[in-house]
Amino acid sequence: MRPVIAVTLAFATGCGIGLRFPSPGSPALAACIVAGVVAWLRLRSAGAARITLRRAAILFGGIGVGAGSGAAHDAARDCRTALPDGARVEIVGMPEGVALPGGSTLVDIGAMRVAGRAVACSGMLRMRIPPHAKPPAAGRAIAVNGRWLTTPHTGHWPVSPERRGILVASSVTEVASRKGSPMVALRSHAQARIRARFGESAGMVEAVLLARREALDPGLSAAFAASGLSHLLAISGTHVGLVAAAILALGRMARLSVRSASILGGGLTTGYVVLLGAPYAAARAAVQVLLVLGARLLQRPADPYALMASAALLLIAIQPTALLDAGFQLSFAGVFGLLAFQPAIRRALPSALPAAAAETLAATAAATAATMPIAAMHFGMVSYIGLLTNLVAVPLTGLAVPAAAAALAADVVHPAAGAFVAGGATIPFVLLERTARLGAAVPGGSASWGPGTVTAVLLASCAFLLLLRTARGRSQNGGRPLRASAIALAGAVLVASLPVPALRAGALEVHVIDVGQGDAIAVRTPRGGWIVVDTGPRTERWDAGLAAVAPYLRERGARRIDVMVLTHPHLDHIGGAASLMRAMPVEILLDAAVPASSSSFVEALAAARDARVRVYAARAGREVVLDRVTLSLLAPADSMLDGLRDPNDVSVVFRLAYGRFGALFTGDAPRSVENALVAVHDSTLAADLLKVGHHGSRTSTGDSLLLAVRPRLAVVSVGARNRYGHPDRGVVERLARHGVRVLRTDRNGSIVVRVAPNGTFTLAYER
Repeated sequence: MRPVIAVTLAFATGCGIGLRFPSPGSPALAACIVAGVVAWLRLRSAGAARITLRRAAILFGGIGVGAGSGAAHDAARDCRTALPDGARVEIVGMPEGVALPGGSTLVDIGAMRVAGRAVACSGMLRMRIPPHAKPPAAGRAIAVNGRWLTTPHTGHWPVSPERRGILVASSVTEVASRKGSPMVALRSHAQARIRARFGESAGMVEAVLLARREALDPGLSAAFAASGLSHLLAISGTHVGLVAAAILALGRMARLSVRSASILGGGLTTGYVVLLGAPYAAARAAVQVLLVLGARLLQRPADPYALMASAALLLIAIQPTALLDAGFQLSFAGVFGLLAFQPAIRRALPSALPAAAAETLAATAAATAATMPIAAMHFGMVSYIGLLTNLVAVPLTGLAVPAAAAALAADVVHPAAGAFVAGGATIPFVLLERTARLGAAVPGGSASWGPGTVTAVLLASCAFLLLLRTARGRSQNGGRPLRASAIALAGAVLVASLPVPALRAGALEVHVIDVGQGDAIAVRTPRGGWIVVDTGPRTERWDAGLAAVAPYLRERGARRIDVMVLTHPHLDHIGGAASLMRAMPVEILLDAAVPASSSSFVEALAAARDARVRVYAARAGREVVLDRVTLSLLAPADSMLDGLRDPNDVSVVFRLAYGRFGALFTGDAPRSVENALVAVHDSTLAADLLKVGHHGSRTSTGDSLLLAVRPRLAVVSVGARNRYGHPDRGVVERLARHGVRVLRTDRNGSIVVRVAPNGTFTLAYER
């Protein structure tokens, strides 16, 4: 093993240990380890190369522990981490991108005030633009007034400070008091030009050319993920390589010397990556380009594995938390797959295949094999159809990127020239979008994997490789290679079929639990997490949380509740909350946070306090992400709390998104709230599943909401022969007029909606 590879692996391992188990003594412990190793190196004479390399690995491992622990402590002490949830925050800063109305972007903080007091804080934070506000002009500083909403976090690893929350802006105004980075201003102007020239394809162009996703349609992003093409929407080594190759080609055409062309190529490639904001995948590619160009100038051979390790060592040393980033992991795993697996896969393919198709197929298969477990662990999804869609999409991207760059360059010269070139450059982007949507629509083209599935596949792969190595050894000694290979394959299949815990995965499940006249809904994520929305009623004789919800969850393998949402403090929704929190551990509680004097509400808050549950105010603009399931809170907004008379008016309303599937949960929100939501969000409320508001009362589920949501399925949580007459006949008829299928717990019992990532779902009923 080359020294740089061993040192990088040791340093990365040490960083991982320090990040996962930070403690006040970790840096001191690491310093002691480093001092001891250095003393050992001095006291003992240099031994064999392997022993020296081992000492270096121990040294860098100790340094890594200290670096990782220090990074974890820095993240925990950061000013953005310490911002109080729900605090009024004012900032002056420079947006990193041009956000659409209702969208979000990162802002570089210049000055900050919290609750009217100046606070020393710097760095990036995410800001959401008000839905009807005019976005600030490109490259202009802004003053923002809004409310800080902390992002609930359920993991054990440190989180980057800019991901600890979001500033939901109530007002955004341009200011001239602060100048930002020229690169930020240049990128913002480029975004504005792209939106003016590329129309509906602007979101894709911004993603593949500038690494900005503010304008990217979430549905299209999900289609790219399901079709195995999401890597094309992120700046990767392919994009940076195309830029570097184009610059070097222009240098040769201009008859520059090798030295001048290399310096020009390295400088402009680095400038391009800095313009993008240096995302990890692009930074990795830029470092490798610089190392290759340096080796070329020095006329020294460049080992690809050593180049990859050097890039990783540099990036982790600069930012140890990069080790936890999905883009960082996927980028290096993809390169490793290409180096390790592509040649063998290429040789195994039929010789009749065209050379270009064979190379693309081998590269896709190699990269997919290396990145599949990482993608599954981070996103819970793997795409099988990607082996085919990449054959079409990769060449299209190779055309689309330089075409879009040429259109931007032409637009700088003259707007008419930019519009002309952009018209042609749009074609590959349109074809790319159609490829993604077609691939996502293929039945069985993608699947969700849980941790158990990933574990089983990794064990099977290790068994296969180990047994295959044994088979090769036997064949070299005169054995029977075919029989040994068959044994290897059988062993891999056997290991993959072992009953590994949490192996069951692959779909989202929405369980509308029959608790009589009340609401209790449980959502099981594809990786086995649980979200509970309301907990049913409680009477003197019956507690839905203890008697119905807790047993229901346990029967389906739940051991804890990751997120509990209490929509509003009415007994039929929160009656079972206290007993459920005592019966099962709850990680996060989202509550409407309005004053209420009911004993059940007070008891629920006391139970949350006793169990040390993290409680967050449910406010419009907050998002909760568990696995690949996103809860986007739409109500209540702060303005709804003024003059509150009925707790129904501040019901927590949120939209659940998973792949191409959406569900809208409305609590007991009345039509006035529905109309306000439609006025603000309109078609973005669109969802496949609607939880009918207020048990089908005539005060909810108006035409305006149904026109905006356009649900395929509606569920009503209602008690049999209830004294309120729910669901109202007018509501049922209105749903029928809109072509919505209606299911009711009083007739169907508990309803289970099982959802695939492509948006298709199946139904089951349990009594």
